[in-house]
Amino acid sequence: MNKKFLSAVLFGALMVSSTGTFTSCKDYDDDIDNLQGQIDGVKSQIAALESKINEGKWITNVTPSAEGLTITMSDGQTFNITNGKNGTDGAAGTPGTEWTISEDGFWVCNGEKTDVKAVGEKGEAGQQEVKFENGKWYLWNGTEFVEFKASAETTGNVPYYYTDPNDQNYAILVVYDKDGKNEQKLRLPLNEGLAQITVVQGNTLSFNYAISKEGAGWASWNGPKAKPAKGEYIVTQSNNQLMVQVTPANYDLSGAELKIVDSKDQIVPVKVGKAEAYTGLITSSRATSPAGLYTVSVEATDITDANTETYATRQNGSKVAVALIVDDNVRSAFDGDFKFSLDKVVDNKKIEFGAWNSSFTQVETSANAVPAKDFALAVDQPEYLYDAFVTMYDASEISGRELTDIEKKAITQAKADSVKYGISFDGLTIKSNDKANGTVSFSVHYMNTIGKVRSCNVMLTYGTPETPAETFTEMGVTAHTAISNNKATWGNNGQYLIADFTPYFDSMSEAERLVWNADINSVNVEATGMEYNNVKGQTKWVYEDAETGRTETKLITLVSVSNDLKDNKSYIWLGADNKVAAQAKDYKYLVLPLTDDYKHNNQNIAIENGGTYTVKVALKNAESKAIAYVEVPFTIAEPSSASIASAYTPSAKYYKDGVFTLLNNETTSTTAMFSAGTFNFKNAQAKDEKFTLTIADDKASASLSANNSTEAGKTYTLTGAKVKYINREYPMGDISVKFAKPAGSTFETTKSLVIANNGKLVLKYLTDIDNTNAEEVAKYFATYKVLDSAGSIVDVTSVTVKMYNGNTEITGASATLATDNKDLTINMGNIGNTNDVTYTLKLTINGDREVSTPIVIKGTAAQ
Repeated sequence: MNKKFLSAVLFGALMVSSTGTFTSCKDYDDDIDNLQGQIDGVKSQIAALESKINEGKWITNVTPSAEGLTITMSDGQTFNITNGKNGTDGAAGTPGTEWTISEDGFWVCNGEKTDVKAVGEKGEAGQQEVKFENGKWYLWNGTEFVEFKASAETTGNVPYYYTDPNDQNYAILVVYDKDGKNEQKLRLPLNEGLAQITVVQGNTLSFNYAISKEGAGWASWNGPKAKPAKGEYIVTQSNNQLMVQVTPANYDLSGAELKIVDSKDQIVPVKVGKAEAYTGLITSSRATSPAGLYTVSVEATDITDANTETYATRQNGSKVAVALIVDDNVRSAFDGDFKFSLDKVVDNKKIEFGAWNSSFTQVETSANAVPAKDFALAVDQPEYLYDAFVTMYDASEISGRELTDIEKKAITQAKADSVKYGISFDGLTIKSNDKANGTVSFSVHYMNTIGKVRSCNVMLTYGTPETPAETFTEMGVTAHTAISNNKATWGNNGQYLIADFTPYFDSMSEAERLVWNADINSVNVEATGMEYNNVKGQTKWVYEDAETGRTETKLITLVSVSNDLKDNKSYIWLGADNKVAAQAKDYKYLVLPLTDDYKHNNQNIAIENGGTYTVKVALKNAESKAIAYVEVPFTIAEPSSASIASAYTPSAKYYKDGVFTLLNNETTSTTAMFSAGTFNFKNAQAKDEKFTLTIADDKASASLSANNSTEAGKTYTLTGAKVKYINREYPMGDISVKFAKPAGSTFETTKSLVIANNGKLVLKYLTDIDNTNAEEVAKYFATYKVLDSAGSIVDVTSVTVKMYNGNTEITGASATLATDNKDLTINMGNIGNTNDVTYTLKLTINGDREVSTPIVIKGTAAQ
């Protein structure tokens, strides 16, 4: 224990002047970086200390000094760590508590031995064994935490450290912020040489297994790997290597002995190979350079009944935490990041071989291949594959029946292709000569985890590599904006963008345009993948992050692809007149619909963030081969006020000149005020509470009524209402309402009524007569409407009439109402000798609403 002088006094002194918190990280370089960044006033000393650690030196002693601390390194060099500017009151800092482990394995607190073992037999990986809580110390005894009462006073909520019970080459340092809160932990090396090793890829090491069987139903296997004997274990794995990183980065791991152990220090049944230096790039955020990176091969070994039970994945999905040990000295942390399991397989897994599709979601058994170029078959479930090999097609996947003539012919053809095209195999790699052409069939024979032998057919189509279609990227000279189109004349409702292809067509000669016109198939247009950081996505979005101010790039799903068009959307070519173009020679604009219109919720897209989007459009011929790709940059615009207003329709009964007029003795629902629209009144308010607004439980409607603050005829404001426009809610703006006192209804016509004795006239409901339509002019005398006391239009459903001369009722007048268009026909019978006599026509509307209008009767009745 003599080397373990990394006293918490060091961190007690430093924390006197620190105003931040320490950040725990598994990379030791990051620990030092975070420590340096948090400590004000000692940055130069910490930087020098960091340099020594990275050179492979370690701390041998820490002693208090008048200014702070003196740290001695393994090469004899010393560093004076002084207090920060505001640390004078703390002097050398509050002495920390030192927890070490005695020679016989018990915890020791500042030299006082406890009766608690440091390594409990039932301890779990990552289990904290020392903690300070509510002013008391607690030790983990393998089952629970027990309180420790020291004979001498110890300190809490100041930094302390304890020896890692799983590996005494490390100390677990516990630190706090300046207020004694936000506990963080650091794992630091105490020995020379290798300071740290971390598994950065392949962290979940899972092997599948089953018991080998023989007999009926279990075919023999003649692949490269012999089938295990009856009763032995068949083991499969998808991951056969680990990627590790060492600190210091110049430490040579290639000659070290490696093994994997669990938290009980038992070696797991995995054979670990020699480390090989890795010089490529990996996509892990942990490794920013190839320095210190190694690959290590792993394979299952010594599988037994006992360890299959020990390392089985638990019912909750958790796996056993393990660590990688180097030369029985340095090990990775038991923090749960590196896990191991042995899992029993009972299913007869079917495995596909071939090539990954463009989105890497499925292995397809038919693929294109290049002559004389090796083709490595992809495997869709390698974790269930024990062994496999490839032959020319032999129809071995067919059993239980005679082969057809076509299948027999395919076998013969495959043999001929093998000779003609120089086919050979190297594992799952297929080789050919430069004469390979057309479709060639192969059989892949494999054995899965449970020992079942299966076969599948793979077809490779060889051909001369085609020259990829060119990509046109000069569309940015024209500004493109995705806008809304709620009532498009060409039937493409929703949100869309119109791409002006003028720059693309202008890049062609007249002859090239003629060829293009002949090749293009107007139906075969689709949005295809952009690429960013070697990742493919559907649309590229470049925007400025409002919080960081940095330019960010994302790949998102935004423009509809040809197999994902919905809601009657389609790609449409328009001509110069913005109408659908029937011929390719007239193409100028391409309409591209967006996938989710203005919604975009599943893409985490905020339109208000702005930015530029780019979609790549594939232009294809009749054979569905791309003849060109065109990149179209565009922005997204909010819908205009007029577009939003088109999503709802105020009812003519209440709405006139921008104001809703309601009766002050009635409660009126918004469902009556609007004849069309989908609304959200959740945040709606009656401004200044000048009227009463009652919002329905579903927030889709509300009711308005006058209250004691309401003045008849005065206009008030309803605010906060929203309307849904193409899948997204938008504010409606202020809605003006006024309340009127009840009064009698009125009957209005566009001209005074004049009727012949023994004649009739027809009145058109609401809509003006089309004076350009001779038929309408001949049919209708005038237009009529009925208004209520508020001046709102009444929906007419029935009409009866009576006629008076003064107070005397004159018989002979009648009326009929058309049920379809509400045309009102007034019929006048023979009422005797009249000549321009004016009578009063009284109409009863809808059975309870009475209105009057003058009517003049012309002419004399026949005798």
